[in-house]
Amino acid sequence: MNTQKFLFCASALSGLLMATASVAEPVGANAFIKSAKIVCTATMTGDVPLFTVPGATQQKGIESSWLITNTSHTIPLKITKIDSYGMDGKLLTSVTPASAPDLKTETAVSGAVIFDWTVEPHQLVRFPHDYTMVYPVNGVGGTSPSLVQWYNVVISVESGIKGKAISAPTVTTAMVERTEDLKVTPKTNFVLSRTRNDCKYMM
Repeated sequence: MNTQKFLFCASALSGLLMATASVAEPVGANAFIKSAKIVCTATMTGDVPLFTVPGATQQKGIESSWLITNTSHTIPLKITKIDSYGMDGKLLTSVTPASAPDLKTETAVSGAVIFDWTVEPHQLVRFPHDYTMVYPVNGVGGTSPSLVQWYNVVISVESGIKGKAISAPTVTTAMVERTEDLKVTPKTNFVLSRTRNDCKYMM
């Protein structure tokens, strides 16, 4: 009997520790938030341009985009800001619904929405690097490619219903590595690899 009680207590304690550990980092429906900041490590290598032109074409090398999934069954998710920080920790650019209101239509492909500042329940959107992440130098022009070899993107989100908690969204960095064949017409960008890296909540 004492052994059974001990095993029961050990099992209960183990469950409590596991439940407590899961609170440390919200993932999907396991946690709820009213607002949050999520940090993603990203990269852009290869023929990195001095500045990113909205709607730029594919490039040789590695580039990142961000996949944001609303895990809620009923509540919309609002993306309020996307900040990019260079390797030196300085803010490179900040994009908001006010600064890029037409991003939904600009990123649409064959009528399908790629990105929207409002993410409906169970919807996934992709924030494409090459549309609005312009890296300024002294407020104008581009930046040194070395600053965007590796950098951090902070995505700010909040519940679509003010004051009401929403299941924490999942966010990943999607990296694509490409090569190119300049001998063919049109030029071809072959995909060599695709990777997904989980982003982390800033607690």
